Amino acid sequence: MREVLSRRILEYEANRGEESGFGQMPDLILLDGGNEHVSAVKPLLDAAGWTVPLYGLVKDDKHRTRAITGENEEIAIGYKKPVFNFVTSIQDEVHRFAVDYHRKRRSAAAL
Repeated sequence: MREVLSRRILEYEANRGEESGFGQMPDLILLDGGNEHVSAVKPLLDAAGWTVPLYGLVKDDKHRTRAITGENEEIAIGYKKPVFNFVTSIQDEVHRFAVDYHRKRRSAAAL
């Protein structure tokens, strides 16, 4: 997680000011992990001087997102159907993108 965000920060610094892509500061960072992941990357963002809101997604025992967590605060979303559906759609898209990327890499390596 720290490596991915380190690369994102470096890309921002290299492309700062561009109207699209990595040259823009993100509005929000959602981590697919709970308080431990937030705690692990918060010092990295602080060192870079980023003040972007940072939240982690907390899963239940069936691997469904039940809450969003910041630093030592948790917001339950399980009973808020529109929010739950929105967060789930984000997770589904991220998963689809990652799977497609890895399939392309594996296919290219096979050739």
